[in-house]
Amino acid sequence: TKPYYSINSSMNNLQYFFFREKIRINNLRLRSTYKKFCVNPDYNKKYLYFAASYQPEATTFTTGVYQDFFLVLDILSSVIPSDWIIYFKEHPGTFIDGSSRYSTLVRDKYYYQKVNSYDNIQMVPSEVETFSLIDNAQAVATVSGTVAWEAAVRGKPSLSFGSAWYM
Repeated sequence: TKPYYSINSSMNNLQYFFFREKIRINNLRLRSTYKKFCVNPDYNKKYLYFAASYQPEATTFTTGVYQDFFLVLDILSSVIPSDWIIYFKEHPGTFIDGSSRYSTLVRDKYYYQKVNSYDNIQMVPSEVETFSLIDNAQAVATVSGTVAWEAAVRGKPSLSFGSAWYM
């Protein structure tokens, strides 16, 4: 209700403590929600590996329209061959048990329900080894993550929708 730039709009120490504690609890709940939708990857299938970037983060919020991962997923989902799937892996930092991570400001259970609603997208646990997913994928995609560079170095086709340092 107060202007953002006003000194009176800041939280006091107690309010800030409760805000950070709520974030920590929500991160734990978010991890539980995500795991309910996860499947273990089948490396014998043809798939595109989509590595979600941590949000909120400057590298994804400066990419214009592609800060909306659903736009990227819509594009990828509609252009991959019909016998492929997309393995969606959430950034492991999203679920860190600490109050310094603000992922629950961007992600919630409805976010993962929407990801799960795609016919050709499956979520995999964030603990799954990234290089195993890269090495067995037909291609790799991300908004601005290092995984596209790692895939290119390993000889895999990669797509980056953002403006990353390796571009």
